[in-house]
Amino acid sequence: MRFLCPRHRQLLRQHPDLAEQNWEEWMRQGLHAMTAENWSRAASYYGCSYEVCEGQLRSCRRESLSSRLVLADRVMVAGHLLAECLGRNGDLTNERHYLIAVHAHLVELWEDCGDTDREGLRKNIELSLMMLKRHCQRYGEFGGLDACLHQARGLLETSRPAAGVH
Repeated sequence: MRFLCPRHRQLLRQHPDLAEQNWEEWMRQGLHAMTAENWSRAASYYGCSYEVCEGQLRSCRRESLSSRLVLADRVMVAGHLLAECLGRNGDLTNERHYLIAVHAHLVELWEDCGDTDREGLRKNIELSLMMLKRHCQRYGEFGGLDACLHQARGLLETSRPAAGVH
């Protein structure tokens, strides 16, 4: 799914300040739409927020770790809210897609970090797993869940055992 047109995607890549302003506004608008239970509209706003941060996260591999962690938080929040809205609108396939995509971004960033830098991502990974498990409890497991759980356990145990990841 694409939420931004190519022209706006490029504009926001070239102007990170504008991207950040739009992310904040789209998150506010998504919340208003979600509060009104307008799931399609909320998904559009959260989708734009997710897409802009995902693009920034992919292109900022040389940025400081703190900048990347902020983007990871934003990708996670927007992606989880997008997934929630899609699920409430009956689109379980795309709900699962975005939950897995968020998880993959977090794991990729984890693997790029040194041991001392990983603590900032630990809660994100745990929350991502919780969202995947919740999805599976609601709609049944999917083939990749065990792989996600096994991978996350391995990652989290490399620096310190994490409570709550089973």
